Amino acid sequence: MQLQKPKYKYQNASITLKEGLEEYQSMHSGLLQEEEMKGDAAEFFHSHDICHVVFGCDTTLGNEAMVETWSYFGTTVKLKELMVYIDTKEHKEIMRKVGITGTIWTFIKAFPNIIKVIARTRKMKKKWPWSDNEHYLNVSLKEIRDDFNIKTI
Repeated sequence: MQLQKPKYKYQNASITLKEGLEEYQSMHSGLLQEEEMKGDAAEFFHSHDICHVVFGCDTTLGNEAMVETWSYFGTTVKLKELMVYIDTKEHKEIMRKVGITGTIWTFIKAFPNIIKVIARTRKMKKKWPWSDNEHYLNVSLKEIRDDFNIKTI
């Protein structure tokens, strides 16, 4: 039996960003909720989760590699803001579980999609706002993706 793909992953999803974020969070109940985090980590994961939805990525390691690439090349995030993640307990736990060999293997397997993401970010009309994007919550993912020329993988 094949599981149905989440609505937020479809290129022309008619659901709003808020609905997509709710769907993403409900499907990944093991994720820490923003209210469980503080400061920079909470802000980072809020923006990061929104990127998962906007760019149509799940939480598999290959998709995590893609969402990081989308974030770096296709959003207004600063490298300093992305570096917040390296110091979180979530990142340290993932690295402990996956290990350096697993990380390298994941990167090798994800490399073709990473190249596609970089190419697609170059065709975007404008970069997705890493923060200050709350006014998009009630906009459909289709409209957002059309407005920014985001083509999911």
